[in-house]
Amino acid sequence: MAVSTFINIFCDDRLGMVSDITGVVAEMGGNFSDMTADLLGQSLMFNALTVWPDEPPQNELETRLHAVDGLATADIYTKRYTQLPFATDRVTNRMIFRCNKDNPGDISALCEPFTNFDANLLRVHARRLMTATGSGYEVTVEAAIPKDTEAACKTSVEGTAARLGYESEWS
Repeated sequence: MAVSTFINIFCDDRLGMVSDITGVVAEMGGNFSDMTADLLGQSLMFNALTVWPDEPPQNELETRLHAVDGLATADIYTKRYTQLPFATDRVTNRMIFRCNKDNPGDISALCEPFTNFDANLLRVHARRLMTATGSGYEVTVEAAIPKDTEAACKTSVEGTAARLGYESEWS
């Protein structure tokens, strides 16, 4: 039975670090369902949901990650899950919101209308973007919206996005 493992690493950054981390997972037979790597000053924050065909040896995974150059004293956290991380077959709608500013509470406000229409948020990804005119913000929401509430949900979500100053696009 396939199992999932969450990997979180906070470490000093160096050239090739992401390649080395992902290489350990691949060499051990794991595959990435979702992954982000963000540079925070001189540090790297790496988060991944991985899928394994069989039970990954948790201790070996952490040992091999700590053996990567620069990770001996890094903060490494792994957590095993028995369920697969993301049910892509359940996504009925994907919406992308973009704005030239970020206000506290925007993500909560953008997510709330989905709840009012019994939509299940399967993935929410928010990130700051550098643009030609400065910085911007992008929020991607993947949701399972019931067919009978889909039109009303989309209208409500679009209205909230517009009120907050976000452009929105369904894909």
